[in-house]
Amino acid sequence: MLTFHSKLTEATLRARVKALRLVITDCDGVLTDGGVYYGADGDEQRKFSVRDGMGFELLRSSGIVCGILSGEAGPAIATRAKKLGLEEVHLGVREKGERIASLAAARGVPLTACAYLGDDLNDLPVFRALEGGLLACPEDAIPAIKELTHIVLPVRGGNHAFRAFADIVLPHRI
Repeated sequence: MLTFHSKLTEATLRARVKALRLVITDCDGVLTDGGVYYGADGDEQRKFSVRDGMGFELLRSSGIVCGILSGEAGPAIATRAKKLGLEEVHLGVREKGERIASLAAARGVPLTACAYLGDDLNDLPVFRALEGGLLACPEDAIPAIKELTHIVLPVRGGNHAFRAFADIVLPHRI
């Protein structure tokens, strides 16, 4: 199992992981390193970790619905989400806290059965909404996110942070 920092006791972490039914992640700064590349024609590109794709698959195989909730609406994010076969893809969302609550309600999932991975200021409303769920961030997240998070992952954003989350969560579901 990976070494990670958690503010939750082992028993609380295990209980929250066992309750998980929905895991949503931000894109830039979690699935990517936060950098955006521009081609000569203005084409926007992002680098994703293939290992994160396996993280999504592992969580889905354990019965957890996965998705992306991003303030950005770039075509690279939509293409990656489609390739991963994600059920929930919400791009260009400004009010992430409201969206996570409506998404959970639409699926009949209590907020306490949701997890979210984020890294920056626009993720704070989600972190506040899901305080009773499970919150994670890459090790290079901003201090305000680290202050609210339950799990600080042992990797930076873009360096298979989602896979690290899956590798931490899955053994706690047993």
